[in-house]
Amino acid sequence: MEKEYYLLDGDERTGPFTYDELVQKGVDVNTQLSTPLNDKWQYASEIPEFIEYFKSLGIHFPTEDNLANFGMRALAFAIDYFPLYIIAEVLALKFNWVTIPADFTFGKTLPPSLMMLYLWFTLFYLLYRTVTEASPLKGTIGKKICKLAVVDINGNAPSILASLGRNVGVVLSIMLWVPFLSMFFNEYRQNWYDSLANTYVVKTN
Repeated sequence: MEKEYYLLDGDERTGPFTYDELVQKGVDVNTQLSTPLNDKWQYASEIPEFIEYFKSLGIHFPTEDNLANFGMRALAFAIDYFPLYIIAEVLALKFNWVTIPADFTFGKTLPPSLMMLYLWFTLFYLLYRTVTEASPLKGTIGKKICKLAVVDINGNAPSILASLGRNVGVVLSIMLWVPFLSMFFNEYRQNWYDSLANTYVVKTN
């Protein structure tokens, strides 16, 4: 016999319904369900058999099995950051927005125009990450290529404020040369800015 569920509609218990009937009704992560064998109400997002259904809707709950590791996150960062910065620098040199003295060598103080390029690029990078991670994409181009997403505890994209706070932390980590290693000391593989923003990076495949 197919498993059946009761649905909480307001204060009313309705049903029973089969899995397929609930999917047709469009259950969401906040839908509360119970079964004839267990009258305790649970959110649909907490019931294992609904996880694949939510994944098909692009909702990926952070679980022990799908948290992204350091290597995958580092690759996504490299795909995003370095090509964009190289393109910005090439364009800046081509259009004479940046002037580099002939005797400039690494280790010297950066020319003011190069410092300004770096600051403008950092602002652009902050906005790029903030907007894409708070959007239905739930991630940058690099994350999409690596099949990763930034989500909150309910598997949804973070709010624009949470995404902004998270990515201010990313930019500070880059500017201050703070290693992205705090995830090794967190059971949910969160970097310090993930913990502050209550976000997780998960695999979507």
